[in-house]
Amino acid sequence: MASFSDAPNEVIDQILSDVPTSDLPSVCLVNKALRRSAEPFLYSAVSFQWDFQSVPRVAPLLLTLLRRPELLDYLDTVTLQGRLFNERSPPPPINTANIPFDEFIAAIEKTGVAFASMWVDKLRSPSTCMYAMVALLITQLSNTTHLTIGHPYINGQSLVPKVLKAKIFGQLPAFEQLRELRYLKRCDISSFENNQIFSDTINLFYLPTVTHIEVSMTNPQDFKWRRRAELGPSHLTQDRMAC
Repeated sequence: MASFSDAPNEVIDQILSDVPTSDLPSVCLVNKALRRSAEPFLYSAVSFQWDFQSVPRVAPLLLTLLRRPELLDYLDTVTLQGRLFNERSPPPPINTANIPFDEFIAAIEKTGVAFASMWVDKLRSPSTCMYAMVALLITQLSNTTHLTIGHPYINGQSLVPKVLKAKIFGQLPAFEQLRELRYLKRCDISSFENNQIFSDTINLFYLPTVTHIEVSMTNPQDFKWRRRAELGPSHLTQDRMAC
């Protein structure tokens, strides 16, 4: 008797494209053949929402990607969004009981960046662990074409901007396929210093493959392009800036 797995790949792909993302993990457990077919759909788009009711489950995904880096080829769209946290309403501490620190720390140290020690310290702290894990996730993204990073991951935090800068200027593996980037930071009325993000944001314009960019940025008092010949805006077909 023929099984579903014996159907042509085109038929299987058409059916799997209509399966809700929440059901794809169950499909992957049916057998190895279906797992191979379903994984590209399961990992094609990853979205995390961070607020007081929803804490992103970044750790399980990150661990899977570190152990099975071939899955990164499927990771086309990554969306990191959530509510605006600040000093008066900080994010809830992360339960670190089940976080595989040894593997994450090994991956951080393997990057060889100058801020690795600070990165590890943030990983160990329940109040900053999420930033460290998201930063590590971003280091793994090479084939992603669409990336959104919202204010919960960058407001008053330096780690994600440091990782982005390192990827842009060669200290970490580059974004090779990135086409659309949204880097959105809402104004933090409780802290003027948290709004000074021009130096972080302007680095994003040096991404050579990006054609669509949307950013929040402050107005600089003085500014000069650091490497005019390698400037990203020559590749841009659409940009949107909110100051």
